Amino acid sequence: MKNNFELKNRGESSVMIVKQLRISDYYPYNPINEYLEVSCELDHDTLKIKSFHDIEDWNYRLATSESDTLANWQSRDNAINIMGENIILTAEKQVRKNIVALRKTMKEAKLNPIWLTLKPIADTIIKHYQADFYYHDCKTFYESKPEKFIWIVRECGTWLITNKNDFNNGLVEYQQKPTSEYKEVYFYNGGKLNQFGIEDLNLLYARL
Repeated sequence: MKNNFELKNRGESSVMIVKQLRISDYYPYNPINEYLEVSCELDHDTLKIKSFHDIEDWNYRLATSESDTLANWQSRDNAINIMGENIILTAEKQVRKNIVALRKTMKEAKLNPIWLTLKPIADTIIKHYQADFYYHDCKTFYESKPEKFIWIVRECGTWLITNKNDFNNGLVEYQQKPTSEYKEVYFYNGGKLNQFGIEDLNLLYARL
């Protein structure tokens, strides 16, 4: 562990600091570590750190392990007191580097032919939560390259369904309930994109 600490990426806008305090006095003499997550609020429309009154929105969370999800939030000053200013600055720098890499990835992702085919439809229909398509769907097409998918586009964003799971089971059921919201349903089978009615959703889901 270089300089008694290491940084572990936890997504495009978060890193976990693992700082070694000492080695246990007892067998098997494992290291005793301290953990603190440094993250920022990322604007998925601009891929920039969100700010309020020109102050960037950073978060610092003390953890008991790498897998701990307890919301033990700290001020930046407290985070510095716990880890040291140099470690906090290094972690923030790593998050910024990750965001720069993300911008490059998203630039490449927007050349995806499937995403480009869907874009005119999204441009016409989506009025709110544009990041659903322009960020989340785009990133999924680039990284996962789904061979089949259901795409539901609405005025308030999109749903991209690429596999069967408990969440998607409920989503498919919910999307078929009567609503005044305008939506269109598309199915991609690995070679061709077709539009269907919402009443076809169960049959399409069975084909995934």
